[in-house]
Amino acid sequence: MAEEAVRTSEEVMKNREWYYLLKYLKQEQTAGRDTSPGVVVDVGSNDLTVYVEQTADFRHTRKPSFDVMPGQRLTVRFRQIDPFDGVLRIELEQLHETP
Repeated sequence: MAEEAVRTSEEVMKNREWYYLLKYLKQEQTAGRDTSPGVVVDVGSNDLTVYVEQTADFRHTRKPSFDVMPGQRLTVRFRQIDPFDGVLRIELEQLHETP
């Protein structure tokens, strides 16, 4: 039982930065600020890797309905955020730049 408590506390400590990042993103989402700039890093047949600036990490997601290529800038929308389960689901949107 003591070993299990130690494992649980180690897991919490290991994931605390991710937990607080997700908690922050959830607050931002609630306030209506649920997007971040992103850059396509790699494109596969059904999925792609995108660098998300607000989280400063790389996320794998399914390909969007529009064409993408490495280096392309996009808008990343945070769709599902659950700090307790460590879940962050994203959706990609075309970047709408104003001239």
